[in-house]
Amino acid sequence: MDSQHLKLAGLLQAIRVRHPVRGNEVVVVRELARGGLSFYSATKYPEGSRVEIAVPYSSKAPNIYSPARIVSSRNGAGKGLPEYEYGVAYLE
Repeated sequence: MDSQHLKLAGLLQAIRVRHPVRGNEVVVVRELARGGLSFYSATKYPEGSRVEIAVPYSSKAPNIYSPARIVSSRNGAGKGLPEYEYGVAYLE
């Protein structure tokens, strides 16, 4: 594994996604990288949607949100799951 990616094998990292229409939700991260991340959600986000991401997320403290864009999506990642898998790129 290279230094730019962190695969969260066996660890569940929660983040918060904020969308102007679909609202806020706490989701599980699949992979973190310097330029973005991937996560699972039951919510359908259109590709190209602008979102804000709080990483790490805490329900007990203020969060800092970073602007990001949904760049890819897969339905259930081919495993028969009801969730979508999303790829997100941070915006500068």
